[in-house]
Amino acid sequence: MTDRIAILGPEIHPPFNEGIQKSAWGIAQELAKNKQAVLVLTQCSYGEKITDSLNPEIVYSINSQRWRLLKYGQWLFDGWRIARRLQREKFTHLLVFSLDWSFLSPLFWTMIINRSLKINLIIFSTRELDGLGILFLRLFKNRFSNLFPRSSHLAERLKESGVAAERIAVVTTFPSKDQYLAPLAINNSNQLKTIAYLSNPEKSAGIYTVLAAAHACPEINFIIAIRHFAQREEEAVTKILAKIGKLKLDNLTVIRNIDKMVNFYKTIDAVIVPPLESRQTMAAPLVFLEALAAGKTVFLSSLPLFKEYEKLGIIFKDEADLIAQIKYYHATPDLLASFHKLGADYIKQLPDLIGAAKIYQQ
Repeated sequence: MTDRIAILGPEIHPPFNEGIQKSAWGIAQELAKNKQAVLVLTQCSYGEKITDSLNPEIVYSINSQRWRLLKYGQWLFDGWRIARRLQREKFTHLLVFSLDWSFLSPLFWTMIINRSLKINLIIFSTRELDGLGILFLRLFKNRFSNLFPRSSHLAERLKESGVAAERIAVVTTFPSKDQYLAPLAINNSNQLKTIAYLSNPEKSAGIYTVLAAAHACPEINFIIAIRHFAQREEEAVTKILAKIGKLKLDNLTVIRNIDKMVNFYKTIDAVIVPPLESRQTMAAPLVFLEALAAGKTVFLSSLPLFKEYEKLGIIFKDEADLIAQIKYYHATPDLLASFHKLGADYIKQLPDLIGAAKIYQQ
């Protein structure tokens, strides 16, 4: 019998700016290629809905209105309807891409009324393992057949929460790695002429650390690439632009959404991944993997979440340390080659969409 696979994935629609989005949608498409019936259950808080996909089928069945109390209340009913559909249509697998709050209701009802459904959970960040997420996991950990954390750090957090080790398998999937590893895509550089930051305009994401580095290193070009995520973030963008103008950073350029990431990486030499706390990033951020695959240097903040990648990138403790590291490697670029070699080897052993799709169905 052909498997019927349901996927709970957050915000599955263009623009695909988030790593979880890209992973969930990529896996759904890969499963559908194998002629399996795939249903994607999601929401649309910004951007545009996908209306022309039959397999995978996309149903925007999770409420995303702006009024929080109404939205949270509606999630209870959304979850019940989702659970009933999965039961009625005899789905065999449910793949859950993150412990997003909006997924707790459909998970709860499904676990109550559909004991035969196999549920596998993919964990992307420490944010999922705090608050309601970790409470839910502790209560229902035995209903998950398998848990696939994105890093060893997250795997340890799951074990600390009481999840049996035999149910945990670290899977750091990289959906589009072949695009970056292709000979024409790789553009190794042992120089530090242009450094990019690709994230959001929030202070907690470390963007002001990048501004300080640009101010202290006028001999290097910096690019701040800020996604156009939602209107609520535009106020933060305005503040960033004002700060740049005040500092008179002539060596810094701001760009918004990037259409072709592979081409963009050809224009830079390094990226900075500077979140101030683990909750503001996911394990093995997609920008980190993309940069390694494209042969670029990566500067990583010294969060516990990133400790396992310390041989692949240049770890910095704070703003002053980042500036010192940039200046040091700008003056001694030949030392960067060893990072590029280790980075490429690491990327090559990561599962792509085909490999991840097989693993997530276990």
